[in-house]
Amino acid sequence: MVKLKANEKILLILFTLWYLLSIQFISQYMIMNQGSVIYEMNIFKTKEIMFVFLNFVIMIFSIVFLFFQAFIYRFIILLFKPQKYPSIFSSFFYLMIGYLPFSITIIITNFIHQEYVYNISTNIYAKIFITIIVNVIYIFIIVKKNITDSKKALLLCMFLIVINALVLFINFNSL
Repeated sequence: MVKLKANEKILLILFTLWYLLSIQFISQYMIMNQGSVIYEMNIFKTKEIMFVFLNFVIMIFSIVFLFFQAFIYRFIILLFKPQKYPSIFSSFFYLMIGYLPFSITIIITNFIHQEYVYNISTNIYAKIFITIIVNVIYIFIIVKKNITDSKKALLLCMFLIVINALVLFINFNSL
């Protein structure tokens, strides 16, 4: 089993903070544009407390869903009978590295113009591009760490892209 080293654990914490910051920027814009969600007569004392609570809930669920995605990716890797088995945290770490370009793009875009952050995160073409980039980076790391060979990795990459495309298609049609 491939486990994280000490420096990789520190990087995982740093990358998770970057990811959470980008998710916070996206959720902040979404919540502020939903005037019906935040109103005066809620269970919280003020709008600001409600805003902080909703941001906190969105960030917690984004990490939980990312752990779930890492678990599913790890399970799919195990179906391909690799040479080594990644742990759930190493799979999560590889996924965080995959999401790093997206996170940095969101953080930089937030400082340029906050409305662009929402446009990037909700555009279906951007979602497809991000999904492909995340999967390619994830598979590249798996090959680099000698978890699987390149032929299985190519098949695995196509499999992950197709599964993510189906999820995006189902999500897109439900809107």
